[in-house]
Amino acid sequence: MEDRYRVVVSELEAAEALASFVQGSSRDSFNRPETVDYSTSRTLFRIHGKAEQEERRMRRVLANRESTRQTIIRRQAMFQWLVRKASELSEENGNLKKIRKLAWKQRDSLKDRNVHLKVV
Repeated sequence: MEDRYRVVVSELEAAEALASFVQGSSRDSFNRPETVDYSTSRTLFRIHGKAEQEERRMRRVLANRESTRQTIIRRQAMFQWLVRKASELSEENGNLKKIRKLAWKQRDSLKDRNVHLKVV
């Protein structure tokens, strides 16, 4: 375990050196807290914990984005299906109205014929 702590400390120092190099300042002006004991497991947990928390947060954000994308796609597909279904039902409704109109005409024709047969 002590080796892991040393690796973490050396990685942290390397990251600080890289950050100060990128910022164009010296390593001493990086504002590293001198009171932190990097050999304790609690501090190590905080160091790794924040990184893990950020990683989990980013994974959650990405998962939420993917879920939102899939929901949008699903809703679009449902909307397109509903538009097609409405069109089909409208067409079927028109056909049924034509059939009803023909049935009323046949009924009227039969009614007139029945009246004519009763008279004769």
